[in-house]
Amino acid sequence: MSALAAIVIAGVLAVTQMPQYSEPSFGDTTNESNDTLRVDGEADKAGAEGSSTTSTSSTAPVVEYLRMAECTNGSPLESEGACSTTAGDSVTCADGMDPLLPLWSRTLQADGTWGAWTMETGLGCPSQSDLLELIRHEWTQLHITAPPVSIQPGTGTVVATLPTVAFADAAPLTHGATLLGADVTIRATPTTYLWDWGDGDTTTTTDPGAPYPDDTVSHAYTRAADAATITLHTTWTGHYRIGAGAWTAFETTLTTDSTPIPLTVTHPRTRLVDGPLAG
Repeated sequence: MSALAAIVIAGVLAVTQMPQYSEPSFGDTTNESNDTLRVDGEADKAGAEGSSTTSTSSTAPVVEYLRMAECTNGSPLESEGACSTTAGDSVTCADGMDPLLPLWSRTLQADGTWGAWTMETGLGCPSQSDLLELIRHEWTQLHITAPPVSIQPGTGTVVATLPTVAFADAAPLTHGATLLGADVTIRATPTTYLWDWGDGDTTTTTDPGAPYPDDTVSHAYTRAADAATITLHTTWTGHYRIGAGAWTAFETTLTTDSTPIPLTVTHPRTRLVDGPLAG
């Protein structure tokens, strides 16, 4: 967790703790910090970390906000900059979450100088609702690789009226994330499979199918076709847990679309040919 984040705004506006997000993927580990500030209101510019900017508004006082540890002198800064020795306060947060540093503000005076720093909120913990919001966001932004699909026969040509077997390599996935310092595990489970056979027919199953002779998903085309495309749409349900706690279900689901498989459908025909008959 970085030590400093500053924003200068016009007027006294609400400041909310809100981490920045990146798109998570299964196999990756997310680690979101808690020291980025979002200002709900009109702001001229957000300063880079460790710096600030000045508003040109003349209708409201210019206020600078800073999230930083308290120095032993009772302010967030010493004359040289960030304090080398903090006040020594400590707090233990639930679920292993990292504490939030104190939030400070100061106002630009009429003579162009800054007033003294005032502590708006002391050292504290993120709320449970903040953590749950991040967990839900992590779930909705997860990138799930769609399960690959196989068919039998696998030559790219199938015969009408005969079963074309399809199956997918689908299994539950887990994703680890560190959100506000808490260890969170997210599990995605494929639960529904919608097979689009490319001829106007679809099949919905709750299992991914299996190869012949244990196949459970198949389709017989009724007529020949120069082109037909099989597409699988998989619906995933999700659960999460914090640390070693109980699993809790998400209210929303995710959907993936597997790579389509193009086919040619031929029609079986009987023909008389010249040749010796079997004796």
